[in-house]
Amino acid sequence: MKKLILLILFTVSLQAQTLTPHIGYRALELDFKIERTLIYGVGVSIVDADLVAKRATKKDGAFKVHNANTDLVPSLFFLIGANFDGVQIIGKLGGAYFNQMINDEQESQKIYRSIGVQVGYKKILISFDSSNSLMVGYNFKLR
Repeated sequence: MKKLILLILFTVSLQAQTLTPHIGYRALELDFKIERTLIYGVGVSIVDADLVAKRATKKDGAFKVHNANTDLVPSLFFLIGANFDGVQIIGKLGGAYFNQMINDEQESQKIYRSIGVQVGYKKILISFDSSNSLMVGYNFKLR
């Protein structure tokens, strides 16, 4: 499965027509997209692990305290969307690797599903998903 994911990532990045870097609060993302009738591609991102741990603790309440075992949380997303007269709407589906301890006990689950959306006009995109912060990106045409 890992080889298939790496093969898809490598293939799409070689065929990419658009490169979109995103920056947000303690987060970075890089998207490789092919734009035809539909927009599709892959995105990779990193976010500060302490930020993710604080969000998870806040979501779970006071009974579960999350502590990150690493500095960064990497994520991989598959992107699919469309372009409507300059307005882009792109869905994001993927996963994040988060090595953590909950209440000082090692958590066995390390891969967490992520879902998100990117919305933009012309070259500017705003991106949000369940792994990262709100981010702003800019499309660079490669071909």
